[in-house]
Amino acid sequence: MSNQRYSRKRTHAQPAQRDLKDVDYDLRKFGESLKAPEQYEEDARRLINKVVLQTLRKESKYSIGRHDFGGSYAKKTDVINPDLDTVARVRNCRPPFNKVLDDWERVLRANEKCLKIKPGIYKKSERSLNFFFTNGISVDLLPAVDANENDLVKISKEMGRNKKTAYYNGAVFVEDQVEFLKSKSYSGFTNTVVRLSKFCFKSWYLGGEKCPGGSAMIELIAVAAVEKEFTRNYASEFRALKEVMVMLSNLDTLKLAFSRVDDDDDDEPEWELVKQSKLQCRNENWLIPDIVGKREILERDCFIIDPANPFQDYLEEKSRKVFVKIKNFANNIIDRLDLLLREKEEEGCMQKLFKPMLKDLTKENQSLFLPTDFLLTCDKRYNPNSVYNEVKIWNDSIMEDEKISRAVKVLKKNLITVVHSTVEGNPDTVTVDDVQEAVEDLIENNLQTDIEDASRRDKHSDNYDVTIKVPYFIDDKSYAVFLSLLWDSD
Repeated sequence: MSNQRYSRKRTHAQPAQRDLKDVDYDLRKFGESLKAPEQYEEDARRLINKVVLQTLRKESKYSIGRHDFGGSYAKKTDVINPDLDTVARVRNCRPPFNKVLDDWERVLRANEKCLKIKPGIYKKSERSLNFFFTNGISVDLLPAVDANENDLVKISKEMGRNKKTAYYNGAVFVEDQVEFLKSKSYSGFTNTVVRLSKFCFKSWYLGGEKCPGGSAMIELIAVAAVEKEFTRNYASEFRALKEVMVMLSNLDTLKLAFSRVDDDDDDEPEWELVKQSKLQCRNENWLIPDIVGKREILERDCFIIDPANPFQDYLEEKSRKVFVKIKNFANNIIDRLDLLLREKEEEGCMQKLFKPMLKDLTKENQSLFLPTDFLLTCDKRYNPNSVYNEVKIWNDSIMEDEKISRAVKVLKKNLITVVHSTVEGNPDTVTVDDVQEAVEDLIENNLQTDIEDASRRDKHSDNYDVTIKVPYFIDDKSYAVFLSLLWDSD
């Protein structure tokens, strides 16, 4: 596929509505700003290599083969400071990997200082171990079978017969998951649309409802939207992003799958989007044998199938409430996009499009326990060498409360969204006062309180339970927003 890309041409006359190519330019520029900083790339590889190659390989009871990066970092669809998904191949070991994860945690705890891991902060599921480096990078370390091509065929057959096996072995397909996005990049166009879509999605609070695989779901929807956009003579980021939102607004009827295309003359794997006409078929042949997925998935009213793992449906574990909330958020973004194209003014258009939807979080008391006091500083000069968003936990026990932990995550995401959309949404004229106004507006809406009623303490310290830090740059000067939070001890 080939589409001509255009550079921006500004005019002095004010048009009846903004030119589509001008809007695309702004979206493309904002999408570029969402990439993780170069320092992240350097730190990520250096720190993970030290964890896996220099430590786990030497001190773990289990023999470790190669390791691969997965997730948005490896796919180049990262947004600001992404989690660092790392898959380590374990030799002569089959899932479940509970004992492997226990052993890895033991080794990491014993080497926290030299590995620069935040002490004591570990979360473990049945298939991953989560921890943080001291610079704020979050890591999900996943074990996988050290499998060759023949082993993968056997594993796929086992996954088709046993749902639990499919759950444990998902990480074994990490290379194909990464290759899928790479094959659809179209000179970075897809990556930009994915980043813009994920930036929107990350700011949507789903009321405490779980949304496993949400990031991967957005990626696949964005790829499908781009495929549609590339049937036109001119591919528009605006239209592609709007198509993503249209698909999300119809999520409860969406059917999405990709078929592997084997080419003997090409070593790189390729996939093609399965036509909707085939996905709607309900006959004995199903007409789509390349999906491999079980019939029970294909018979559902909606599904999004992982191209690399045909037993993974990203809509399978979504509650009815999640569908409703996502559809409502998507319709709101569609309205904003329509308004964006109609507006004559260029200044601040990206800020208006991407700013968080202001929400009264006090109404979410079933899923959140909000702080009773806080201290907010928006104009503090900061170390220019620190580019990571961080959460400093002063009171370790406070994060054991799930509703408090969730509140911290929500407030952190909202802060990141409002700071980035304010700074990068209007980079030519933005001031520190603009950032402060936007953040104060957010906090007052989220917590339903007046900033003037906040703590009079003048220092972000262990007088609080948690401090959230979000750095930003204006005119090559580094600043940071600090939000310290305190909960009643009762």
